[in-house]
Amino acid sequence: MARTLPSDLFIPEVATEYAYSEFTERLLLLQMALSGVSGSPILVVPPDRLTDEGERLTMPYFKRMANLVTRRDLTSISAPTPKKLDGGKRAMVVIRAKIGPIEISLDAAKVSRATEADISAEIGRQAGQNMSKYVQDSMFRIIFASLGLTFGGVSHVYDGYKPFAPLKSTTSSVKNTMSLGMLNKGKVLLSDYLMELSTMLLRSEIASDLVELNLAQGYDTIAGYTALTGNVRSLGLGEPIVIDNSLMASVNPSGSRAGSGSGTGDPSKSLFRTLLLGPGCGVMTFPHNLTMWTQGPLTDAEAPYIRILGNFDFAFMLRGAGWKAASPANPTTAEQADSGNYEDVTTGGHKEVLAAVIECNRLADAA
Repeated sequence: MARTLPSDLFIPEVATEYAYSEFTERLLLLQMALSGVSGSPILVVPPDRLTDEGERLTMPYFKRMANLVTRRDLTSISAPTPKKLDGGKRAMVVIRAKIGPIEISLDAAKVSRATEADISAEIGRQAGQNMSKYVQDSMFRIIFASLGLTFGGVSHVYDGYKPFAPLKSTTSSVKNTMSLGMLNKGKVLLSDYLMELSTMLLRSEIASDLVELNLAQGYDTIAGYTALTGNVRSLGLGEPIVIDNSLMASVNPSGSRAGSGSGTGDPSKSLFRTLLLGPGCGVMTFPHNLTMWTQGPLTDAEAPYIRILGNFDFAFMLRGAGWKAASPANPTTAEQADSGNYEDVTTGGHKEVLAAVIECNRLADAA
């Protein structure tokens, strides 16, 4: 039983500053969406714009009309073939989340300097921070899983990753590390829509590699810019957003050199993922707002205590991808990360999906 007791709080650190837990996760991508920043990759949609509330929400859209504009024949007296405006929909699965439950002995406030108001405020602060992280982690899982599809027959993944360093009998090296050239290859996945990509998200290891690369350039417009600002040139993707989210890296994804899984050889190098996103490429909604309940005081223990529980729901989907009708409701983290649960719902091809991912090695593993 996890219940906050006086002994958990009555220590010098808590008595002077209370139990403020510093939150260190970068939430810039989610904050851009929630604050409505112009050009944000994530668009927050009011629930009333969606239909079929329940385990799934559906977002309606108009399908493109083929051959809508054609040559007019001045010599013909036959009636032209009429066109029709058709509609479609794509599903967003609702993810149900909870906060707690948390149990707190009422004696905790009596014998420590933390009042009941202080304790409640701390719970609210930590709940809000962790709620945001939970939502953002789900966003990353859904984005990466959706990009595992081919849209209009085109993959949006540039696979530059090499699992192993060369054998000692060779003099070559992996060298599949992030570079301006690799960024360009990732952007080209969107062909003539590549300039629509406006935001780059990468881990600090890859950001550091790009700084090293830029500083090594002989051009002052590149090296000088990096030396003065600490940032990197990013081929029109603005200042990179550095987020060390665990889903943006995979440790030993290819097993050992001797074989897959748990072999006896050297483990494979870590894989790093960099996201390239365009404005509004992801859609998020909150069909049910956060609700908190407090029960108590309860008296089935030696000291009275209260129980706190919170519930909230959200849905997120990458534009051009949908949640399959046969896929599970209220998916687990593993189900969110399974590409088999998603489907291509584009009507005009892969360019509707303004997102791409680059997989690469880090500089430290290149040789």
